[in-house]
Amino acid sequence: MNESTSRVKRKCSNLTVNNGKQKNRKSSGRFDFGNYNRYYGYRNMDNGFDPRLEILKERKDLFINKDILDIGCNIGHVTYTLARDFSCKSILGIDIDNLLIQIARKNLRFYCDQSSTNAENLLENINLKTKSSTLTENSNSLTFPDNVSFLHGNYVLYNDHLLKYEEPKYDVILCLSVTKWIHLNWGDDGLIRTFRRIFAQLRKGGVFILEAQSFQSYKKKKLSNKLRKNCFKIKLFPDMFENFLLSEIGFKYSEMLNVSSHSLKGFQRPIQLFFKS
Repeated sequence: MNESTSRVKRKCSNLTVNNGKQKNRKSSGRFDFGNYNRYYGYRNMDNGFDPRLEILKERKDLFINKDILDIGCNIGHVTYTLARDFSCKSILGIDIDNLLIQIARKNLRFYCDQSSTNAENLLENINLKTKSSTLTENSNSLTFPDNVSFLHGNYVLYNDHLLKYEEPKYDVILCLSVTKWIHLNWGDDGLIRTFRRIFAQLRKGGVFILEAQSFQSYKKKKLSNKLRKNCFKIKLFPDMFENFLLSEIGFKYSEMLNVSSHSLKGFQRPIQLFFKS
């Protein structure tokens, strides 16, 4: 057994597998992609406000009049706030869970200051716009909510061959608390492919905003057999991401922002910026 394999086995040895057929959707693998439908309920439990937004606000200049992609947008809290308060030219939220995307689209009314009637009209407009073939990066509007849309889909490409079709179209790409789930589902290869796709989709001078979970957080008590097996195979650990993104993916330099404040230690994660020259 080599050192890398031994390291993984030690870190994953206390994982337990849920083999039983349970009615609870979470324990039956419903959230194998980290697609918790009440994620923000406990993520923002302290005061209802996401502290990551306060950190990103310090670099608001990165968002003004820019085309943004939010990978793993969940029900759209961060996506909507960036669209409304950070003067984005456009922002597209993508998530693998179609139910979360449907909820995100309906959540528009909660981010509008207009009357309930106008909010309903805006909701209808954003649904029609999202279903159209024209994505938000082609929009010239700075006005919320015309600058926001959502897309159901898996950002992880099927194979490396598809990377050659990617073109630069975003100024900023966010990946907040998502890498763990990409890692557990598609392993090192899937995560590396995702990093390469992000780099390919960023315009010159673009910024990749990463909030990675620690490897300690991978060790959930209820993982499916697939995720547990994938965990044993991991060799690219989160503490290696920065060096890998700079030396292997091609980012020019990185910048560390503040660690997100939270009463739960598991959510106290650093946010890093990676710049494409």
